[in-house]
Amino acid sequence: MSEVDGVVFGAGGGVGFECVQQLLSKGQRVRAVVRSPQKYADKFSKDPKLTIAQGDVTSTESVKEVMKGAKGVIFAASGMTFWSAASVDFQGVKNVADAATQDQRVVVVSSALVSPKNRLNPIRIILNNIRWSLMDNKFKGECALRDSGKSFTIVRPGHLLNEPAGQHQLITGQGDGKTPGAVPRADVAAVCVAAITATAADKTTFELGSDKSQGAAQGPIADIFSGLKQGVYQ
Repeated sequence: MSEVDGVVFGAGGGVGFECVQQLLSKGQRVRAVVRSPQKYADKFSKDPKLTIAQGDVTSTESVKEVMKGAKGVIFAASGMTFWSAASVDFQGVKNVADAATQDQRVVVVSSALVSPKNRLNPIRIILNNIRWSLMDNKFKGECALRDSGKSFTIVRPGHLLNEPAGQHQLITGQGDGKTPGAVPRADVAAVCVAAITATAADKTTFELGSDKSQGAAQGPIADIFSGLKQGVYQ
């Protein structure tokens, strides 16, 4: 496959689609990975820098093929059926981590409250039962990536909103303690795109929310990574 700046798994979903759009807006070459390209043919804008590729995160061979020639990878996929979390949210992330080269940054969209210490949190219980062991498998996927020895960033957003990016101040936290609050999908995507190349984002795991009482901070989005510590995740 030809070289691209970013590969986006789960490109047909809310955050994945926003990641594709933001990469393209920066003039980046993007490979949008979906299970069925025909299904999403009309969803994406016609752009010479965009390639829509068929891929399946549960298949190691498929993952290896679509990641060829990529500078960075964003994993925004999540299982859609009741029993799919183990194969997508855990094994899918592990497959991507295993396939990544030492030069590729893998950015994963996980979830706040994913840590086992929050197992009795009502929100986590609900999410863990919407799809069987969803949060448990997201955490296992995180661990597989952290243990892979590859370059990574794990973003744990709070409740996702369908609002424009850059409207409110973004908030980060580490340790999966206090719920970070709601955050627009477009802001999550902006952070993921910035994390591909930001040195300060390497090997970090953090929660992401927004403060609607505060206007958006001025300055590069990558400033959000300053102060984050490696190795802190629960």
